Amino acid sequence: MPRRPDDKDNYFEKIGIERLPELGDFFDNWGRRAKIMKDNHCHFNTVTLVCKKEVAGFATGLALQEGVWYHHTWGLMREGNQNVIIETTESRFESYFGVQYWGADAMAKAKDGYWFLTFGETCPESAEQESGATDTQN
Repeated sequence: MPRRPDDKDNYFEKIGIERLPELGDFFDNWGRRAKIMKDNHCHFNTVTLVCKKEVAGFATGLALQEGVWYHHTWGLMREGNQNVIIETTESRFESYFGVQYWGADAMAKAKDGYWFLTFGETCPESAEQESGATDTQN
């Protein structure tokens, strides 16, 4: 379901985009792993992984590709001593900057349907549903 134009301001107000410079972090020293899902559906893909408990958290903010920053959402994991970005699209981002949500906070945000208005994403009806994901290393 596409976002209604009048939802745009409320959407950015809800996620606190004006506070992104204050609250955000760069993720440049993090490892990366791809779990390719629906292309151009980073928010939905990430919400699905959070709800299925396949990631420990998520971040939302901006991702840089070929000199352009895009609004983007990605999964977060801890693998041993390494923090890892879980990228769910075919995009090859060079840098990430965003706000992190972990554990119960990440799950609460994922279950808040208003949080991901862009495509109307919410937690799937059943956490046991297959995501159709392909797991690869970056």
